[in-house]
Amino acid sequence: MYLVGGLYHFLYQHGGYRFINFGIIRLGFLALDKTIIYFIIYLIFRILFNLFMRKKRISFKREVLFDFFIFYLVFVLFFTIFRKQYWPWQIQFDFRRPINEVNWVPFVETLKMKNGITKTALIYNCLGNIILFVPCGILLCAIKKKNYARKIITFFEGFIFSILIETAQFVIHSGQADIDDVIFNTIGLICGIGIYHFIFEKKIRKHHRKRS
Repeated sequence: MYLVGGLYHFLYQHGGYRFINFGIIRLGFLALDKTIIYFIIYLIFRILFNLFMRKKRISFKREVLFDFFIFYLVFVLFFTIFRKQYWPWQIQFDFRRPINEVNWVPFVETLKMKNGITKTALIYNCLGNIILFVPCGILLCAIKKKNYARKIITFFEGFIFSILIETAQFVIHSGQADIDDVIFNTIGLICGIGIYHFIFEKKIRKHHRKRS
């Protein structure tokens, strides 16, 4: 880790190793470290593009929301797919992996975790995959312009994104391709869309009504 390694080692030395699933925390720190590096590179090019290439006036709010979404997107990719790779040339594909290694039957692996010695893996698999996609629903809705089908489009975009993650995990051996992950990701996506609708969208409407 280049940027957050110090914080990671501090947490580890002060009791972090006692966590049963501290490997997930380490994976999160690795993903965050790589995300910050690539996000800085992205910001440099984004600023240059806005300064010299973009002709239309920039909405500061939309720009910030879009940057938040890019940060989130890169983090998810490093957390789920590119777990071992820091740089693009380290990626190796395996298109000969047998398709029968994919878990197509819903909740089979999840039920196995339920009957395991510890419930940590079960909690991470269910709750972790749900929480991971809640921001996806919120941010995808937020960065879109006013559209009556915004939430429907967001749902399909998030659903396809989840399938692409599982496909990439399968191809580069970074995880097990599991239908359960898609199901829990979709639940998180729907929760995110719901949060945007019932909290953020209603506040925006009230704000516009007060101004008018």
